[in-house]
Amino acid sequence: MSDVNRKWVYLIVLSIIWGTSYILIKKGLEGFTPIQLGSVRIVITSVVLLTIG
Repeated sequence: MSDVNRKWVYLIVLSIIWGTSYILIKKGLEGFTPIQLGSVRIVITSVVLLTIG
């Protein structure tokens, strides 16, 4: 895959992830309080970053 095509794929994947986060937050607030949801997001992000880094 060429470098230009790879950048487009990255942009599309990032847009999908970024766009669905608002929908998932709205759905998550139906079952969790804002503090709980924020804590879950921070824990998940920490685990992902610790795994990658």
